[in-house]
Amino acid sequence: TPTPTPTPTPTPTPSPEPSVTPTEEDRGKIVSIESDDNAQSLFLATDHVPKIQVTDLGDRVAVDVLGATITPTSGTVTIENEVITGVRYSQHDITSLNYGYPHTVRFVIDLKDGASYSKNLTVETEVGGVRITSYNTETPDVPDEPIPSLDPSKKTVCIDPGHGGSASGAYYDGVMEKDLTLPMSLYLKAELEKAGYNVIMTRDTDVYMTLTERCQYANNAGADIFVSIHCNALANNTNYQGLFTFYSTGSTKGQRLAQYVQDATAEATGAINRGVQSNSDYTVLRKTNMPAILIETGFMSSPEELAKLSDSSYQKKMAQGIAAGIDAYFRASGS
Repeated sequence: TPTPTPTPTPTPTPSPEPSVTPTEEDRGKIVSIESDDNAQSLFLATDHVPKIQVTDLGDRVAVDVLGATITPTSGTVTIENEVITGVRYSQHDITSLNYGYPHTVRFVIDLKDGASYSKNLTVETEVGGVRITSYNTETPDVPDEPIPSLDPSKKTVCIDPGHGGSASGAYYDGVMEKDLTLPMSLYLKAELEKAGYNVIMTRDTDVYMTLTERCQYANNAGADIFVSIHCNALANNTNYQGLFTFYSTGSTKGQRLAQYVQDATAEATGAINRGVQSNSDYTVLRKTNMPAILIETGFMSSPEELAKLSDSSYQKKMAQGIAAGIDAYFRASGS
């Protein structure tokens, strides 16, 4: 009797991997990667308003720029300081990083021993890019100044001149953002004091403060509003100009303050009114206990607008407009 031949076990056909379909279109490109001279700040310049996701991985931090592409599609950034040992990036498609966009660019920031995201790094979006700032908490250069005594019968405004010290901010044609925000803020202080307000400033000289320290200063002082002064930039676009004001997402009072200030400042300066926008990324809007706004006074990437922002008479007009908006806000609030 012949030995029966065993029936071979059929090999299962693997099911095809389900395809992943993007639900959104890509938002734009990362056009350049810039670091300041002392390597404290890294700026990922974009041709669009970026959207990010930050993941704390302990000895490194992943910053995902959603819906973005970059050329070349991978590389490293030469930067080393007291906090960062290196930065590398790569472009991913939706199968490896699924945020609903066809592409995402991931930046990985390697940290030195003892450094951490919570203590030594901030990541924030701007209209024209993503700014990554590192700071060494062992050697802060911000003076420990006490909060001045304030007249309790007056409203208190905390002015926050953007950047300062080792964080220069945007840099165009030899001009640093920090050197524009401070004089505008000092002019604003004078205008508000003339109108009868208490005024405190997170800095009134060229010193570095972390974003959290700025918020804590305003919170500890019990300020009624917080006003952060900045300048904007947009890579590869020298024509775009105008004024933006941001407020914290979900803050009705912040939105109202932003609208008053935006409209009054645009009227006082003649700047293009780009409107108000909500933002859930800016630390100074999230960690302050009072209505808070961040004013992008103009685009340093526009030679024409940079010339205005650098002119003291225009800076005074900017301050007068912001002060008028603040005053209108308090009057409308019945205060």
